[in-house]
Amino acid sequence: MVSVPPPQVIVEQPYKVDYNTFRGHAPLVRHRRRHMNTAPSIPAPRIHSKEKGKQYQDTQVTPIQCIPLVLPKETDKIYIVRISANSAVNDYRIMIKRLEENGIAEWDSDKQNRVSVGDWLGFILGDTHDANVELFKVVDKRGAKHRPIHWNSKKYTNQKVTEDVNKREVIYFSENGPKISWNLWKKKVNYSEIYMPRGTIKAKNPY
Repeated sequence: MVSVPPPQVIVEQPYKVDYNTFRGHAPLVRHRRRHMNTAPSIPAPRIHSKEKGKQYQDTQVTPIQCIPLVLPKETDKIYIVRISANSAVNDYRIMIKRLEENGIAEWDSDKQNRVSVGDWLGFILGDTHDANVELFKVVDKRGAKHRPIHWNSKKYTNQKVTEDVNKREVIYFSENGPKISWNLWKKKVNYSEIYMPRGTIKAKNPY
């Protein structure tokens, strides 16, 4: 059998009276539409104010979008340096403070000045058996004459060195990079469990 669609019935809408225009009549309540977006939203903050007798003022909040952290690529060059001596720790703290206050900070290159713009430098921080590597991407590079006056001019460690560090060029960072466990790094690139670099050296890329 062939089904026959039901006939359409056209009903004329009666004249709609707006009761909101009548004095003394309670305003009509507007109901939420059935297909309204009901996604959860961040509650608006309550701002207290005494201006014009207001007790508070509600404002709409736009959700903050998280910017994805930039990670090194598999082909990127990464250098690492152990930060343990008191002078190096102090210089590192100054570098982080400058980065937070000015948006850019400096560090010195390796003894052969191989670190270039686009490379990464990882600082190995913390206890030897539970250290982390904090990575920073190099955004600029300048000559040794730009070295800050608070940097040591001879050496950073108590070990014997063949060249003074004042010949090292200056590299710059503009933001904090990712942080990775040093133990995980060694495991991913097949370093020895007790390996710890001396000075600034080129490392195997764990990414």
